[in-house]
Amino acid sequence: WGYPIVHDPKEPILNEIGELVEFGAITKWNIEEANAKKMKKSELNSFYRNVPRTIEHSLRHEGGINNDFDIDNLNNHNEFLENIPDDEMSGIIFRGNLAWKGEKFNSDVMWIPNPKGKIKTTWIPEPEQQNKYSKRNFHGKSINMPDNSHIGCLGVDSYDIIGKATDGGSDGSVVGYTKFNMAGAPSNSFFLIYKERPEKRDDFYEDVIKMCQFFGFYALIESNKARLLEFMYDNGYTGWSLRRQDKKWKDLKEYEKLWGGIPSSTEVIADQTSGLKDYIVDHVGINLEKDCKVFHKELIKEWIRLKPDKRKEFDLGVASGMAKMGAQYKVKQRKSIEGLNN
Repeated sequence: WGYPIVHDPKEPILNEIGELVEFGAITKWNIEEANAKKMKKSELNSFYRNVPRTIEHSLRHEGGINNDFDIDNLNNHNEFLENIPDDEMSGIIFRGNLAWKGEKFNSDVMWIPNPKGKIKTTWIPEPEQQNKYSKRNFHGKSINMPDNSHIGCLGVDSYDIIGKATDGGSDGSVVGYTKFNMAGAPSNSFFLIYKERPEKRDDFYEDVIKMCQFFGFYALIESNKARLLEFMYDNGYTGWSLRRQDKKWKDLKEYEKLWGGIPSSTEVIADQTSGLKDYIVDHVGINLEKDCKVFHKELIKEWIRLKPDKRKEFDLGVASGMAKMGAQYKVKQRKSIEGLNN
């Protein structure tokens, strides 16, 4: 419409309303962008949404509404992933399922590629790293436990209610996270996601067990929905269920010692949210061309929208917080101050 002057004219010219124009629209936009970058991040993202130069700009989130994660890093990361062609992404993220090689709960697990598989992962362990576990003494009991905990951990957001997610329940979700390691796995990477709600609840529980055994990882599991923890105990896999690290063993309740897991209490949610916030500052949206740590768009999008006080809507977000916390060797234990209110 009108008489757009997109590029800088060789000499100042008059526009359609008689004003002398020295710079074109692109230069003007670049100047406004530079000024917007000096403002708050929410204002910069508002600028991109109001006068976008790319499709990604128009879809930018302004941030600061649901959480205080670094929205610039998340937006940058999301734009980077959106620009990776599907055929290239298929060579980065492997899809498939896991299956028992022999008797259920009493044999090794194998990876079966499937373009519609339930598991999406950017890393598959080498054959000698798969199904790694050993029998160890755990507080007076001899139980099987995973041997690849030096590589990473799984986080699980489970469900107990039978039915579809549309009936008011959430999906069962698993997220895999690797810490810094020299084992050939990507370091500090959210490498795996699983988000399903099988018709049979026990099928999800079995999938969790197979992932724990195949990767040789502990799983930190939300204990508010305890049926998965019982299922793992009943089938000989309680050794893969991580006991909470934010309390001393003597302070755990008997069912926490027996089954493992961690409740989604206010304190635990705050710890997990803080852990994700720090991770997003350090590893998301930066150095993407050389060392992208997260290739799962679904996870980035959940972090953008995550509401810590309404986590039921964000299954992957919850599971990722569990995985990050579980990968820590030790979580700082809380101390109560008696008489504080006296």
